[in-house]
Amino acid sequence: KNLETGVGFFRGLRFEAGDLGNSLPVMVRALAEKAIPELYPKLEMGSREVDGSEAEEFLKQANLSSLPPLFHPGEKGLALVTKEGGRFVPNVKAETAQEILTYLKREHSYGEKVTGAKLAEEFGGLGYGWSSDIVRLVLAVLFRAGAIEVTHQARRHRNYQEPQARTPFLTNPAFRAASFSPRESIDLKRLEEHTSELQ
Repeated sequence: KNLETGVGFFRGLRFEAGDLGNSLPVMVRALAEKAIPELYPKLEMGSREVDGSEAEEFLKQANLSSLPPLFHPGEKGLALVTKEGGRFVPNVKAETAQEILTYLKREHSYGEKVTGAKLAEEFGGLGYGWSSDIVRLVLAVLFRAGAIEVTHQARRHRNYQEPQARTPFLTNPAFRAASFSPRESIDLKRLEEHTSELQ
């Protein structure tokens, strides 16, 4: 009863209980609705219902034309695939993919090793609030697109079609132990210089 007549504070702002609603559940919800968008501004971007099997299914698909709505643009989707030349391909420009890829590139440029555990903590924490399964799924899309490579049990993987390369995407323990890094494409100018040196 005291809570229903009290005051709530968030980031130094005072909220009178009576202004938030007429019962404790309503008041708590109203305060959460004020706080959550500020604490987790990118929650909506990566908040979708998943069961944890999506990353493996995505890597196993021979072609990407029969994927569920989660993979496509729209309210239920993350736009993780896009159509190019009549066929669906992984979409590294999807918002969630760009968030994770930018983070990987930044950490890699600092010489940091980025494990699945670190990614789950970064994207599951303040600012994002994404589930570990969503993070695994987006990494699977980046992996299949050739944008990242995965190291698991001292083996580096670049080919998503290798069964062993899928292991870090199957379970959370394997994912947390694996490390992920951006796959640098060879700069065209460097390639030309290297070719002229060989001649």
